[in-house]
Amino acid sequence: MEKEREAIRLAIVDDEVTFRNQIAAFLHRFGSANNFLFQIDSFESGNAFLGNYHALYDMVFLDVQMPLSNGIEVAKTLRTKDSKVAIIFVTNFVQFAPEGYQVHALDYILKPIEYYDFEMKLKKAIAAIRHEKEIRKEEYIAFPKKEGIVRIALKHIRYVESVGHNVLFHTVDGEFSKYDSLRHTLSQLPGTLFLQINNCQVVNMAYVTKIDKMKLFLDTDMFLISHPRKKDVMERLTRFFNLNA
Repeated sequence: MEKEREAIRLAIVDDEVTFRNQIAAFLHRFGSANNFLFQIDSFESGNAFLGNYHALYDMVFLDVQMPLSNGIEVAKTLRTKDSKVAIIFVTNFVQFAPEGYQVHALDYILKPIEYYDFEMKLKKAIAAIRHEKEIRKEEYIAFPKKEGIVRIALKHIRYVESVGHNVLFHTVDGEFSKYDSLRHTLSQLPGTLFLQINNCQVVNMAYVTKIDKMKLFLDTDMFLISHPRKKDVMERLTRFFNLNA
């Protein structure tokens, strides 16, 4: 059975299409050789990148010298929106290093870009991303889809249910489907926040508003608690609400 590829979402911001394509090609080469799935978004300017920014990326390759927006200034603005994303500057000059420390840049890659140097810097970035994900592992759940990578903040998940061979995440932002079993999905969710109430449904305890005998409510949404789980459900909810009172 083929090993599942590790997913990383990143952005390339460079006004020169040649370098955007080269970085993308190097990423695909590295991914094929090392079993990574890179979801890549490319931008030709800092303004295009920051215009509708959401904190979805693990890593950003950011050109320093761009005609409409200096990469350092773009990075400063980026840090006001996302304090965690790994920034790798792509530059012709090493003298930008002091400014890079101000925005906590992870590294620099010098143009013209050589694959060996790129590979070394990318490995360093991936190690840092993995470390950060370990720290934040209870904050998000992410999974690849045909159209890209879906990353959901755990605090935004109201409940999860099994539907056929899929699990459906009901969030404050809408519904997201994943081909998986409920048991495996539950193993990826922190037990301090999520509770299985029957064979098909798991709820985020922070959204529970009422329990009436065998019925549990998330605002107006009603769920049935299975009899074998009733005692555990009541004990864990009581403990959760006492801790979060």
